[in-house]
Amino acid sequence: MQADLFYSPKRTLARAHHHIEVLRSKTDDFMNGRAPGTYMIERRPGPKNQHTIKFDRDFFEELCSIAFDAANNLRSALDQTAYATALADGTLKPKKAYFPMAGSLEKLDDVVKGRCADLRPEIIALFRTFHPYAGGNLWLAALNTLCNTQKHATLIPFKTDKHQVMYVTKGIMLGFGHRWDPQSFALELLGLNGADFTNGGGYFAFGLSFASSDPVIGGSDPAGLLGGAAIQVDRVLKETELECQRLGLS
Repeated sequence: MQADLFYSPKRTLARAHHHIEVLRSKTDDFMNGRAPGTYMIERRPGPKNQHTIKFDRDFFEELCSIAFDAANNLRSALDQTAYATALADGTLKPKKAYFPMAGSLEKLDDVVKGRCADLRPEIIALFRTFHPYAGGNLWLAALNTLCNTQKHATLIPFKTDKHQVMYVTKGIMLGFGHRWDPQSFALELLGLNGADFTNGGGYFAFGLSFASSDPVIGGSDPAGLLGGAAIQVDRVLKETELECQRLGLS
């Protein structure tokens, strides 16, 4: 039986899905108060009754590592897909057989010239239809940005909106402003009006996000964003497989 031309990218994509599901499970637990030990609340009595939430940095670094493992697996699956087509076309040791990604449509041509010389024109034409650049395919553009971001760019326990720190008690959700200190990994709650959260009875429902100035990445649920990117990578893989069959390469 003929070996599956796309076995490697399929396995890499499956690994990405695994990381995404682990990330989704861990972040859901954290965001809904089911992850004990991930933060502690400090109260400083006074006129403003200030509360500071200090987070377990190791927990967030683990989540960040899982997220970037998923992102890099997705990016690798794209490149492995392109590489497989070059092998199938008879190139013994492809050196320029990457899936092109660019910061803009204008830069895509330069990327194709520099990194896709070992790919058939039909494959390059197919890859272009996925609009793999900023301003084209939102999911692939976000994936490209993540993969070009330093891995210690962390996840943070709130969305970009200043009122996305929520406290849930007795079926009521209370929203508060905050001030974030990335050095101490602590969140100061603002506008409490005498509230005291140190006695229990409720839990914080955080909105996890990437610490990114990119409006798509910084404002998205990390597992949801990566899940959307995975759908696009799966689409690239399946359509490339069909194109190779049409071209008689598999």
